[in-house]
Order: sequence, then structure tokens, then C-alpha cells
Amino acid sequence: MKLNIGCGNKPKEDHINIDLFDQNADRKMDACNLEFEDNCAESVEMAHLIEHLEGSTIVADIHADAGTYIKELIHSDKGRTSPSISSFLGKECTCTRLDVIKIDDGFLDLVIGQPL
Repeated sequence: MKLNIGCGNKPKEDHINIDLFDQNADRKMDACNLEFEDNCAESVEMAHLIEHLEGSTIVADIHADAGTYIKELIHSDKGRTSPSISSFLGKECTCTRLDVIKIDDGFLDLVIGQPL
């Protein structure tokens, strides 16, 4: 199942288009109270939605180049890091948890002599 949350007037084919207010939606639902089982979607797309969520927690998989300061990418380090997720949303953001899932760096492979 593919979800398009906050579809507005841009529904997508082969998706369940969700919007609380727009008539183009397949399902009228609040984005903060979706009526689906956990882990049921193969993909979730959202456009112009996150900025409307106050005090919410966002879980994101961030794929970045080696040397990227992920926490600063999120909160901008008091405006010193640009662009940042905080600057895109126009809201203060904080990183409350950071789990490094994988390091994929060819340079480290050369130094260690084998892939990590």
C-alpha cells in the first residue's frame, strides 16, 4: 500500500490519497490520527504537511555524505548550518535520538581493508 498524506488537490495514482479537508482525497483523515495498522505501507509521501504539525515527533531516515553533521543538519546550530531542516520548516527542530544504521564509505574500506 502506498499513502499520499495531505494530498490536497494533487492526488497520486496507485496511492491512497489522504486529506482531512480536500474533496480529491480517497480517505478523509487527520494526518495525526491515521486509521491504518502500523508498518502497513510500503511508501508514504507527504508534501507541505510537516510544517502544520506542532509539537510532533518526526522519524526520518537521513542518507548523507561522510562528514555530514546530522544534528546540525536538523537544528541548524543556531543558524550556522544552512540549509537545515529547521530552516526549511521555519520552525525550531531538535534531534532527540540519533541511531547510525550504516556507514557506507569507500575511504574507510581502503583504510580498514574490508567493507564495514
